[in-house]
Amino acid sequence: MVLHSENDRDNKTSTKRVIFIIIAAAIIFVGGIFTWFEQVAVTEEVKTELLKQGNFIKEAINVRTITALKTTCDDYDTDEYKRLEKQLKLTKDLFSRYKNMYFLTRNDEKDIIYFINANNPSQKGEPFENQSEKLHGVFSENKTESFIIQTGEESNVNTLFLPVPNKSGNVDIILAIDANIGEISSTDRERIIVPIIFTITVLILFIITVNLIKWKKRLPPEKAEKRFPRYLEPILLAIFGLLLTVMLSYVASYRQSRMREDVFVDIAEGQAKLLVEELRHFRDYKIESIAHFFESSEYVSREEFSSYVEFLTYSEMFSDWAWTPIIKENELDEMIELAKKEVKQDFAIWKKDEDGNKTNVPKKDKYYPILFIEPFEENKELVGFDISSEPAIAEPMRNSLDSGLQTASELFDISVDSEINEVLAIIRPVISGEKNKQEGLVLSLINPRTLIKELIGFSVIGETSVALGLYQLNENGLPMFFGSSVGKHKADENVKTEVLHYPDKEFNLIVPLFAFGEVYTVVAHPSEEFNNVYPLRSGWMVFLLGLLLTGYLTTTIGFLSNRGFYLRREVDEKTTELRNALDKLRNTMEASISALASTVEMRDPYTAGHQINVSKLSVAIAEKMEVDPEKIEGLKLAARVHDIGKVQIPAEILTTPRKLTDLEYKLIKSHPEAGYNLFKNLDFPWSVDEIIFQHHERLDGSGYPRGLKGNEIMIEAKILGVADVVEAMSSHRPYRPSLGIDAALEEIEKNKGKLYDPDVVDACIELFRKDGFSFEEK
Repeated sequence: MVLHSENDRDNKTSTKRVIFIIIAAAIIFVGGIFTWFEQVAVTEEVKTELLKQGNFIKEAINVRTITALKTTCDDYDTDEYKRLEKQLKLTKDLFSRYKNMYFLTRNDEKDIIYFINANNPSQKGEPFENQSEKLHGVFSENKTESFIIQTGEESNVNTLFLPVPNKSGNVDIILAIDANIGEISSTDRERIIVPIIFTITVLILFIITVNLIKWKKRLPPEKAEKRFPRYLEPILLAIFGLLLTVMLSYVASYRQSRMREDVFVDIAEGQAKLLVEELRHFRDYKIESIAHFFESSEYVSREEFSSYVEFLTYSEMFSDWAWTPIIKENELDEMIELAKKEVKQDFAIWKKDEDGNKTNVPKKDKYYPILFIEPFEENKELVGFDISSEPAIAEPMRNSLDSGLQTASELFDISVDSEINEVLAIIRPVISGEKNKQEGLVLSLINPRTLIKELIGFSVIGETSVALGLYQLNENGLPMFFGSSVGKHKADENVKTEVLHYPDKEFNLIVPLFAFGEVYTVVAHPSEEFNNVYPLRSGWMVFLLGLLLTGYLTTTIGFLSNRGFYLRREVDEKTTELRNALDKLRNTMEASISALASTVEMRDPYTAGHQINVSKLSVAIAEKMEVDPEKIEGLKLAARVHDIGKVQIPAEILTTPRKLTDLEYKLIKSHPEAGYNLFKNLDFPWSVDEIIFQHHERLDGSGYPRGLKGNEIMIEAKILGVADVVEAMSSHRPYRPSLGIDAALEEIEKNKGKLYDPDVVDACIELFRKDGFSFEEK
């Protein structure tokens, strides 16, 4: 018998050891799976970000430049090629986290070769290492879809390929961006480290818990009744609860942050692209149209120039326009007389001296004076200014004349005897080579101060806004700040040397543009209005709720655990007390539900009392239908908090009297799922979480969030849905007055059998029309 007892003890010990190992292995396995999923999610997010940024760079490229290139070695000495090479190099420097950027093309032998390589310019014409069928298919079939493939020896090195079609739609060039996914995602390592730390902590706590419980069981009765052994389970529960609360708070905060970032990107991308499209239109149409106007005319008078510029740029604020003829020395007197007639004032060719005052231009072979300028009244003092005498514009002017392409200067002061007025000059040459035709330069003088006003017009959407900043990259790849749409520029001292200088760098969106032989970038970041509308609160709310639940459960478990100590003394009396404690627990649960319901009503005064009325009507309908009393109890609690998910929605959206935007309505529609997530892990005797989840579902599947139909919807949710509609229509809302109970009943009767359960509708109508049911006054 002793031997048999010892064998049983050994078997029990072995079984417990196996169970211990299985649970420990399960903790490690679940933590590993979660960590792996986070790693995959981070990698996919980085690839998505790479694809989005790559498309921004692709869209920045001037299609006219691509069309002008033959994609052969003959291009290497052309101005278009040199400009594109310079722009790609500057863009690579701007996005330094990418390993390389380069253009690929295909030669006559059908080999894919380097056309431009930002890191290694001498590699042009050399074969590309990856002669894949997919790349050849892009050239052969003129495919324009972007794609990512692994090209490096290391698993983290990927290349994004972006076909760049020319004007005719043919793909002769592919933009390629090499990126090290591992290096780019280093800022997201926290997402992978946190579950690892959480798993290790849970495993350590599990081991400690097992050993403490063994220690408690080995204690003699008199020591087991001391305070620490008696409260061991609640203490361990509190530790586990706090750990779980911290983890869930982190997850909730991160997910809201991601959602917030997605909202920002959606708004910022649209706004930045609007501004870039305006600049692109400015580059491709406005400047070119004025230049073609001169090229197609024998002579353009000032009146014609003024009318054409006014027609072409009627909605534009940020640019002045000028015409600068090329005057040879032997044509000077004739041109001066003509200029006097055109501008109707004295005309002389001048330049600025060292003090910024007007002075005569010495004799030279050619002069480049401003003859026409619009708007004229604000700029008439600039008439006659020889732009070739300005150092900041002389070199770009020569480059433009030599290449025949648009060229931009750096910022320079164009003012005369007045406060500093810095402008950026865009130059487009007009050289016909024909007699009796005007030759000269079309100038666009962009003032950053007026450009800021234009930026503000692009940046505001309703009550939220995105701040926009505009930069030009200089020869060294350093950004020169032009303007911002925010009144107070949120910049560090290194504003002129760093683009991503705003707070919350992960919320910066950069959209480049290749124009005038330079690279410009629009940088978008959240404004204060955006941060006020989309605050980060869910993490703290989950943390506070977790603390409350942990404290409540710990207190309850501690209380229940300690009951055994008193039951050994007074079994009968303590049995009664235990029954009372359970009743108290039930009442506390209902009180907790009421407290949770109050969080919604406190944030939305228009729906204060809504959940109470819906709960009352739901119970009445259920009783009318003779639903199981246990189900009615669960329905009562679920109805009391059916809108708890609205705690994650900004109060400004809940109480706004205006029509909701698509994004705001999408947030509103997320509240059933949010409410479900709050209750799904709570061990209620009723399906409170599922009732909340389904209360906006409809019989025909038109409801949300899951589009359930017919019998897929719980009877409690069908009742709650009808009660919710009736109460909502009969109550005041910020966006409309009360429609009245008759309109509400007419709505559910009209859609009986389509949206609402017929039995529920009949019971509800009978309650109001026959039984005299009414809501209490709020």
